[in-house]
Amino acid sequence: MMEHYFEKTGDKFYAGEKCDDIKPEFHYQVGATPENIEIARDHTKHREHLELSEDNMPVSPMKPIFDAKWRFMWKIGERPADSPDDFPQVVPAEFPEW
Repeated sequence: MMEHYFEKTGDKFYAGEKCDDIKPEFHYQVGATPENIEIARDHTKHREHLELSEDNMPVSPMKPIFDAKWRFMWKIGERPADSPDDFPQVVPAEFPEW
């Protein structure tokens, strides 16, 4: 089901069609997130100041690159009533069994 979902959503997204499951207005914290949106924090400067032995140093000093995979965020559990980020739950319209 997930493979079918991402294939269908990706086809719509790359064709320039509107995808209701992609929610940048909620910082991609619910629904689908396309590839090359997220990037890890850059800790290359922090690495220079680590007091670690050579065996324990991070393997790659490279700066992070954009994540090349899609993902789907699903809310789990109830949010507190006073939570400022009560984002909607996204259920794909084409997958009622979701």
